[in-house]
Amino acid sequence: MGLKQQLKSYRLQKGWTQKMLAEKLNVSDKTISSWETGRSYPDIALLLQLSELFQISLDEFLRGDTPTIKRIDRDLKVKKVYQRILITLVVAMVGLLIFFNVYQYRNQWVDRFNPFLALTTGYATLPAKVT
Repeated sequence: MGLKQQLKSYRLQKGWTQKMLAEKLNVSDKTISSWETGRSYPDIALLLQLSELFQISLDEFLRGDTPTIKRIDRDLKVKKVYQRILITLVVAMVGLLIFFNVYQYRNQWVDRFNPFLALTTGYATLPAKVT
């Protein structure tokens, strides 16, 4: 039996409506409906709360629904990858900001591409020897 069927059957065994279960979990009744129809699934923290409310182990709750477990696992891995990418981008942006501010007016190659350089400064190639 899948997670959506188990969720509905355990809820009905307790005699709860979707709204009553939603209030216990601090979610909307539409969220409970989407879980029971299979459009979405609860996150790990809510799965733990559900297993406590229904007084069953998490293993027993998830045992029959292998596709949902695989989907939850995949989503968690993707979330970690996106977090790492976001952290890397933020560190790179901060590094570029510091680099451009430290080397401003010191290196002509940096200044050519420096977006923080004041607009009053212009560039011209000066001759090596002044006559």
